[in-house]
Amino acid sequence: GFAAWSKVETGSTLEVFFTKMRWENIVDPWFGYPSYSVQGWALANVSVPEDGVYLVRCQWASSCYVNGLAVGGDPYNNQELLTPLYLTADTNHSVAIHFVTSGYLEVKFYVQALDDKHQFPAMFNFVTSGYLEVKFYVQALDDKHQFPAMFNSHNTIFPQVVDGTIASPYASVVVVNTGPNRLRVTSASTDTDQMVLSLLSTTTVAPGQSQPVRLVLQQTVAEGEYTDVGFNVTVEVQDTVTGDEYSITSGQSMGVRTFMGYKGIKYTYLDFDNSVQYFMALPPNISSHGCGPAGCSVILTTHGAGVEASSAAWVGAYNHQPTAWVILPTNRAPYGTDWQQQGLANLRTSLAEASRALPGVSEEDRPMYAMNLSRIIYAGHSMGGQGCQVQATHFADVALAAACAAGWDKMERYGGYDFRTGDDLVDYRMRGVMYGSIQEYGVELHSSNLVGIPFMERYGGNDTTVPPYLPRRVARMVAQWTGDPKAVAISEVPGVGHWWGCVVDCDEIAAFLLDAAASPSLPPLKPTLDVVISNPATFGGRANMRVLQLQHAGTSARLHLERVCIAAADRSAMEAALRALSLPPQRAPSRATVAELLDKHATPASAGPCGQGLSELWIVQSFNVRRMQFYALPGRPLPALGVLLDHRYLPLGDLPVVSGDAATDAFIPAPTLLRDGAWEVDAGDEWAAVERVPATAGPARQVLQTHALYIVYGTGRGKEEAAALLQMGVLLANKLYYQSRFDLQVLSDAQYLEEEAAGSLAEVHNVLLLGTTSANRVAGRAISALGDVQVGVASEACRTKLSACTSVLSFAGGAHVYEEPGTGFLTLAPWGDGGLALVITGMDMAGVELAYAHLPLSSGVTLPDFVVLGPRFAWAGTGGLFAAGYYAWDWSTDVHASTSSRPTATDGCAAAGGQRGPTAPRTWAQPPPLADARRAPTRRGRTSQA
Repeated sequence: GFAAWSKVETGSTLEVFFTKMRWENIVDPWFGYPSYSVQGWALANVSVPEDGVYLVRCQWASSCYVNGLAVGGDPYNNQELLTPLYLTADTNHSVAIHFVTSGYLEVKFYVQALDDKHQFPAMFNFVTSGYLEVKFYVQALDDKHQFPAMFNSHNTIFPQVVDGTIASPYASVVVVNTGPNRLRVTSASTDTDQMVLSLLSTTTVAPGQSQPVRLVLQQTVAEGEYTDVGFNVTVEVQDTVTGDEYSITSGQSMGVRTFMGYKGIKYTYLDFDNSVQYFMALPPNISSHGCGPAGCSVILTTHGAGVEASSAAWVGAYNHQPTAWVILPTNRAPYGTDWQQQGLANLRTSLAEASRALPGVSEEDRPMYAMNLSRIIYAGHSMGGQGCQVQATHFADVALAAACAAGWDKMERYGGYDFRTGDDLVDYRMRGVMYGSIQEYGVELHSSNLVGIPFMERYGGNDTTVPPYLPRRVARMVAQWTGDPKAVAISEVPGVGHWWGCVVDCDEIAAFLLDAAASPSLPPLKPTLDVVISNPATFGGRANMRVLQLQHAGTSARLHLERVCIAAADRSAMEAALRALSLPPQRAPSRATVAELLDKHATPASAGPCGQGLSELWIVQSFNVRRMQFYALPGRPLPALGVLLDHRYLPLGDLPVVSGDAATDAFIPAPTLLRDGAWEVDAGDEWAAVERVPATAGPARQVLQTHALYIVYGTGRGKEEAAALLQMGVLLANKLYYQSRFDLQVLSDAQYLEEEAAGSLAEVHNVLLLGTTSANRVAGRAISALGDVQVGVASEACRTKLSACTSVLSFAGGAHVYEEPGTGFLTLAPWGDGGLALVITGMDMAGVELAYAHLPLSSGVTLPDFVVLGPRFAWAGTGGLFAAGYYAWDWSTDVHASTSSRPTATDGCAAAGGQRGPTAPRTWAQPPPLADARRAPTRRGRTSQA
């Protein structure tokens, strides 16, 4: 906001008009867009002219049911998901569409065939005044598609041809299984003689599934001579039941670009899950001498909601920079996951792949164009403005600067979480456990990490999409930490809205980007700095320190750094006193003595290294940190006198130092510092094989953002339940494909075990396991890896009658037991060699369906490592949870980071392999004071000021 005096002329009556106040902008920042939301169900019956397979699409709706069967919606109206259904003539088919909109409402349903053969009019048309349209399409398959497979042309990915050379070797086309049986994709080819096209690997497509098929492109003509940009792609598929083989063909094309073209280079690659994705790249417009001795900087910029990364409007908004690459990742989709979850993982993989590939650069020119990943400038707009802020706070140590435009601060505020009524049905401890799972994406919580980094917030003064209050709020937080009201550059453009032509690269922001890219070194560390880490999985590092494990998940860790300088004449005495801290207590100096020495001999460091004749010492206090390490960066060495960490002195030679790559994404398991009572150096890497590492740190959504993914459904409780779980798995696969362009297989438990035995699965992979443990033969393996969690059969009748099967869930050796019918259970678990499993299970099928409904398919879903969902969760949300929490570093249940909202019963059958425990208290445990609450000696009389 703003504050100002106004001068008015008055007579007997005083009238004051707040002419500068824009009241229409007040509602959104305080209540969010949900304050305007309208939602409901539109119900109707439709009919088709003849029996057959039809393609169903529910436009502008995320939830859609046909004859009670859930099908994937098309909330963004991009036509990327078409669901094949067999519909009969002379039947009224029920349709139910859940709509959510803001403002006025207009609901329309259309039943129409989109090909020439089956044109028929809309069966009904319901209209009220307003702005929203919800459409239901039924498309009949024409003669070309009278076999069980087709292409969906709306989501193919091909690279571009740059100066006569295919820019990258990967592509993908989307195959839709319109038949009743599983299909195996066996081969792929093309009709051009200028390249060879083949499958990256064979794959299977479940009935009703839309699946990207990965292709490999190999240019057969010399570099610079490729010209055939239009061609046909043919894919061969085989029905796995009948053995019948089919061919489907589709015309494809690749765009043509020059290396320095204003539309950028489209480069395809294999993402973290081995799916084919792409990013756009604008090479630097460098001189013959290259970017300079430090290498080329990188402007890593993130687009807004609904923007395709390859669109001319987005790529064209940036200019070629003189000494920096501009890399524009996709978020895996125009909306994706708000640059969170798999969107964040995609962004980081894009950056690494861009540095490796240098798109369009010849082998001999690579030294001139080499990227320096220790020189990053974060940028972005709208949804990407928030992504820019998350990047800058989480990977701050390699940031030259950040220029974020029109970004919101956190999902809870922008998304109007105050309207979630279920949160008010539980106490604040349960709310804390749940919201702790998404706090890592809150910019304000981590705003102290931005201290010392050149930072600009840019927005339009009349922005009604992301109210200016939100970026101003972030700027204020950073300024408060810095103690300087001008610490953040504010670029507010009066009279414009959310987007205008100059929002990301002209005027003030263009000059800001140029200055940052030309900076000779990283910004120096301030004399004091507070570092906040919520999740090691998404935190690169700050102040040459990286946290690898927390003591308790769901609670932020903190590192307070104070840099001091010691004169040469005092160095020996100071170093001797610090080394003496490691002596037995009766011989070690007291903390007061060390504090006095520091107060006498140490002077605060300036912004930058200590001066001539001075040696630097870092004093670090930690909170909620279990394992960490140090690294050196170009131009930012570690202190010559070492580190005093929570009263443990570590000379420079004893510090567990790894390469500077740890400041980005690289996980380097050794050496580390481990706090198991007191800080000790752990020189080995054995711990990484048995403990949680950043890639397995959780929470539950991490299963979607680290490795190749498979969906495995259970078949052990009869054909009817197996069919229901298969349908659930296909719907899940289609939603993941639609939201984030996932390429995954849906396998039965038997098929998974066969593929595993044959070595056909990715070496390290994640799994989504659907079904009760009595139905899914693979789910029990994941549960057993948790140690003190058990899910067993609760009914003896289950042994003779499948429909009588229910389960019982117990934690902590039976101390917490849940067996109410309809109870669901979602839990993360370790899987294989470095992978993760997310078990979607319950006491029965009703519980499985309840757990399934809470999967984190989009951003902002509050889901820790595990939740136990009572039957009331369907209407009460958080208020229907029985328990929720996190696992510790060894995958045991962390009772200090978990809670229960209700007592558990003490009667009934015991869990398989265990005895019933006592009635559980309302909360599992109140967390004791953390061991790292001990304070290191500080210099008396001086206040820490970031």
